[in-house]
Amino acid sequence: MLNHFVMKKYLSLFIAAMLFSAASAFAQGGTTGSLTWNITNGTLTISGEGDMPNYEYPGNAPWYNALFFLESVVMENGITSIGSFAFTAPGCSGNSTSFSIPNSVTSIGEHAFYNCCNLKAITIPESVKSIGAQAFAWCQNLTSITIPNSVTSIGESAFRYCNGLNSVTILGNISSIEDELFYGCISLTSITIPNGVTSIGEYAFYLCLSLTSITIPNSVISIGDHAFAHCHMASIIIPDGVISIGNYAFYCCINATSVFIPESVQSIGHNAFGLCEKLDTVFNRNPVPVDIEPNVFYGINLSQCKLEVPIGSVSAYKEADVWKDFNIKDIFLVGVSANNEELGTATGGGIYEGNKTVTVTATANDGYKFVNWTKNSIEVSTDNPYSFTVTEDVELVANFKEEVGAVETRHATSLQVHPNPTTGELRIKDYELGINDVVVFDVTGKKLSSHHLITSSSHPLINISHLPAGIYFVKIHTEAGEVVKKVMKE
Repeated sequence: MLNHFVMKKYLSLFIAAMLFSAASAFAQGGTTGSLTWNITNGTLTISGEGDMPNYEYPGNAPWYNALFFLESVVMENGITSIGSFAFTAPGCSGNSTSFSIPNSVTSIGEHAFYNCCNLKAITIPESVKSIGAQAFAWCQNLTSITIPNSVTSIGESAFRYCNGLNSVTILGNISSIEDELFYGCISLTSITIPNGVTSIGEYAFYLCLSLTSITIPNSVISIGDHAFAHCHMASIIIPDGVISIGNYAFYCCINATSVFIPESVQSIGHNAFGLCEKLDTVFNRNPVPVDIEPNVFYGINLSQCKLEVPIGSVSAYKEADVWKDFNIKDIFLVGVSANNEELGTATGGGIYEGNKTVTVTATANDGYKFVNWTKNSIEVSTDNPYSFTVTEDVELVANFKEEVGAVETRHATSLQVHPNPTTGELRIKDYELGINDVVVFDVTGKKLSSHHLITSSSHPLINISHLPAGIYFVKIHTEAGEVVKKVMKE
């Protein structure tokens, strides 16, 4: 007696044979609207001129009963649209793995390829202008899709539950990401939303569990409810221009450690950043605190989460509901500049938290040296680099002057240091002046080595192979004065 599994196998083969027999008995060709179709050796070919009819329900397309056995579908040039429910597969059993869409097609109807589980690849031609709602929903083996420049609208849920979709390129001129567009696309890793899109719909990328990289353009004004909930990006960057962030918009983005909120944001929905359990920093560029509900940051220990706000806005945030519960940091501006850009440069400026140590560095150009740092024309330090604790906005000026005893220009230009860049050895050549000694400094002015020559030489060899790669200054003492040369160590 046959066991259960063998019986099950034979039953499946019997059912398949019966279906094939039924499909064979079913007409293998005919007309639909102005088009003709026929099936030969597992290939459905559709030809003619004009639109394909829209079919009101799954199963209304004349080739529906044969979809289980199809290997491919070919649509010939002249067809201008793909009708609604045209290739909706019966019970996710369609075998068609490839579709050929001609350049004459301008629209793809709603549910056109719904449930085509075996569809792995499809090329949308440049002629297509619109893609209907749920057009490719549940195409679980579709791995990549490119939306061409010609497309101006994509219907909601067009790629819902395309579980295998890992690459999406949107080149189209669309103005919105519709609701549920990529809902449940669990393999999608990155998305760049094209410039020109003004809104991201509800649940647009909901449950895209592998989505770690999102680029949102400045054209976006609104982000809908649940739009990016359960995505796994490490940081949430909302572009300048967004006015509203919907309810649960970034809910349970469990890998996000930081959120950037631009000045343009006027409303943030409840639970927008709820359960972002790794969140430790919120950068809020709005000088005026936006009124928010207590659960916007539900599940986050706000006292342990740093909030950085614009200069001059700290007191307002310390009085605002919810925001005041954050670990608010005073932010100060440190500006640095040189008294003359031809003499040298200053680095280390920027925005810093209060009571943090700031280090600024002055770098003199050839033939000049650092003198001091001044604030409001008053000397504050001669250290270089200079470190201090920031407690206020400050503007520092690095002052430089010409080196005393510097060699005249006509002599300095005859002195050569090579090779530059170097991997270790530097040869210094001068055919007019004798060289007495050489001193090597780093970019902060720290003395690294000194090479004294007992007898004057015009071609000394200096070894700096022990130094790490970087930029250094070589001060050369000659019989006529000093010359400073900048060198690069590779």
